[in-house]
Amino acid sequence: MLKLVYRLLQARLPSRKAALLVFAIAQIVWPTVCLATPIIEKQPISKIDIQLGSELELEVDAKSDNGILNYQWQLNGVDILNETNSVLKIDHLLAQLSGSYTVVVDDGIEAITSIPVNITTDLFLATRNDLFSNRYDLLTVLGGTIRSKNNDAGVEPNEPLHNGKPASHSVWFRWIAPASGIVTFDTKGSAFDTVLDVFQGSSVSKLSMVQTGENDDDGGGFLTSELKFNAMALNEYAIRIDGYAGSTGEIVLNWSFEPTLDTLPFVLFKPGIKTVGPGFSLDLSVDWLNGDSCEWLVNGKGSGNKTKFFSFGKITEDDVGFYSVKVKNSKRDSQTQPAELQINLRDDGSTDPTSFAFNKLNDAFLDAQKKRLNKLNSVSLFGFIPWHIVPLDGGGTSSGYSTTQIFNTLASTKEPGEPNHCGVAGGASEWYNFQPAFNGTVKVTTDGSNYETVLAVYTGPGDSFSTLVPLVCNNSKFPQGDNVHFQANSNTVYYIAIDGVNGARGTAKLNIFLGNPPVVSSGPQATNVLLNASTTLSVSATGSTPIFYQWQLNGVSLANATNASLTITNFQSGNSGNYTVLVSNKVDVATSSALVTLASAPQIQTITGTQTVNPGGTINLLTTVTANPFADLQWYFKSTPLQSRTSFNLLLTNFSASNEGLYWLVATNMAGAVTSAPVQLSLSLPLRLSSYGTSNGVSFNLHSIGLSNTNVVVLTSSNLVNWTPLCTNLSLSGFLDFSDPLTNGTVPRFYQFKIQP
Repeated sequence: MLKLVYRLLQARLPSRKAALLVFAIAQIVWPTVCLATPIIEKQPISKIDIQLGSELELEVDAKSDNGILNYQWQLNGVDILNETNSVLKIDHLLAQLSGSYTVVVDDGIEAITSIPVNITTDLFLATRNDLFSNRYDLLTVLGGTIRSKNNDAGVEPNEPLHNGKPASHSVWFRWIAPASGIVTFDTKGSAFDTVLDVFQGSSVSKLSMVQTGENDDDGGGFLTSELKFNAMALNEYAIRIDGYAGSTGEIVLNWSFEPTLDTLPFVLFKPGIKTVGPGFSLDLSVDWLNGDSCEWLVNGKGSGNKTKFFSFGKITEDDVGFYSVKVKNSKRDSQTQPAELQINLRDDGSTDPTSFAFNKLNDAFLDAQKKRLNKLNSVSLFGFIPWHIVPLDGGGTSSGYSTTQIFNTLASTKEPGEPNHCGVAGGASEWYNFQPAFNGTVKVTTDGSNYETVLAVYTGPGDSFSTLVPLVCNNSKFPQGDNVHFQANSNTVYYIAIDGVNGARGTAKLNIFLGNPPVVSSGPQATNVLLNASTTLSVSATGSTPIFYQWQLNGVSLANATNASLTITNFQSGNSGNYTVLVSNKVDVATSSALVTLASAPQIQTITGTQTVNPGGTINLLTTVTANPFADLQWYFKSTPLQSRTSFNLLLTNFSASNEGLYWLVATNMAGAVTSAPVQLSLSLPLRLSSYGTSNGVSFNLHSIGLSNTNVVVLTSSNLVNWTPLCTNLSLSGFLDFSDPLTNGTVPRFYQFKIQP
């Protein structure tokens, strides 16, 4: 049932929203349903020493309370294109397809990753080759494939660096070129993130890198490595394989040799990674040997630029990405590893050229350590400062600090062991380290990114995924960016991860704001305003500057209402409502609200209650008063205000003849005053005539007082002998008013009031 509803909704809603809505429906219809992450009931199984060419099948068995399950298989932590079923099938296993396999299971609410399983083949395993002096000989000189492991390998003294990083678990191989030609080495099929180098030399301390000019990291795909170079006949080459950031595991080494007189172009120098500011001008350049021409590639595609220079007049966000050069001669070509261009902009308009987003966590970790060391060295010239209190990113507490890093994630992947950030299935993550200059609130957003991102912040140490501590995360639906806040400490390095939902890629914009959030010290006050009058609302706030204001009426922003005060002139009913001021700075938003309404004069409803009472009895007069603002009330008796009688009701006890008379209520507020109609209160005694008189000379009016709830008969006579009834009225209150329109003043007439038995 849930799956059917999900499929119907999926056509109209994004997948994750559909899943959440399905679950909301399920909880209404089936209240016992509880929200839970998917569960892997049966993990894929590792398969060791499988015969090459055989069939391989990996399967995962999972379940989810909402009935929705999506799958993404990974090799060495990198998504495998189009492998999105619960079963992964390989019809003909090659050595290059071995490695560490995982599957991400996602139910639209949470994503979990299976336990890694290793797939190895029955290839020969080379061992005891962890020293340069014990490098393993590759005897099939024209090509081959061999296995090895670096789990127990270490590093030798004076061992060369890998791209400026020390070796950790290296193993060695020796290959002698049978003739001149082109040779290719790669580690496709290895079960971890490898690093590959090729050297020449007689000892580990006298090695020189071959003329590839490269230590390749990920050129083989799925975090494996590849190198190609010109080999000279009978020359000996030392091949070293190590693990990125200390990684270890199963190694597959593939090599192939092509005897030929052709030679690959050799790139003398190539563009390096750059962080620049928007609007900057920049020239990238390249030069080579044994080449005739070149073409620049931008994000892997030909640019049409076939010169040695790639010039930017004014760099924009469209320029961020990866730049490489393909150099050709008449027979062969070589392509440089991509150089990445990123943009950084700080709030003061300056650029931090050392700011960079990295595809791998360890690169971000090492960069943070380098920044800390550089900062320490610069400040220690003026005295010792402990390393743990050296801040990295600047700014001031009064104005705060902000920076934006813009980069491209088209070449981004995930790594083995990397978490599913915010429980979302990603696949294209980048890492950015940030250490604030002072304690405060940090706001991080991906606003302005052109794809759906997921954002997560961790604390360290950060030297591996196992040492990361989740802090905050967010995944908002595109085009809205992700947004997180947290309290930051200047002694802490924060690792910020940006990933793409389901492997989405594009131009990412990471915005970081540090400061003190706005705090409203005094806000607008509720008030009532007279018609056509003016009123002013104001707010006072503290926090990192600049502080911005936006006034709203009933949730709608008012045009040009962006100051700390708001004046409303010629107040009308349409101006009434709830006024809210949004007080914001780089870090956060605070709000304060007040109800402002049009003042209205009081209105008094009819006074109700018994108007006659027996001697010693109680009378309670009641009324309703509407007014804005609330009116001040005062009861009057015979034009005299009654002390302490200022409520909606008037309670009179022990009523006597001295209390008889007219009572009324006066209601007053800023918009005016109103007086109720007077009410006659009297004792409930035997029927008697209280007043009489003529009206305009054409009628005679009489007023009687008697018992309440009695029928009173009015009679008339011209001789006091013969009495004629005129009417019978029910006197609910004991008061009765009678007007005789027949009296014209020429015929004498007498009146009599009698209680009907």
